[in-house]
Amino acid sequence: MKIKAFDPKGIQLAEKVGIRDVATTFPNEWYGYSNLVMRRRTRGRELREIDLVVVTHDRIIIADLKHWYWKVENRDNQWF
Repeated sequence: MKIKAFDPKGIQLAEKVGIRDVATTFPNEWYGYSNLVMRRRTRGRELREIDLVVVTHDRIIIADLKHWYWKVENRDNQWF
């Protein structure tokens, strides 16, 4: 899968590893975009970064990449 980085200089090391892994694992027909910056309309000039957006044949996936090796689970609407 090809991933276009909108701000290659702003990619953190852990994100680079995750982006590389996604690019080599996901299907070539999918597209990815990394390091998008959005301005929140309700918060004035507050900017939000989106680590990765993946466009598949039938959906759009927005991912926040983390450098994490342990199990992630949800209990009662809280993530652990």
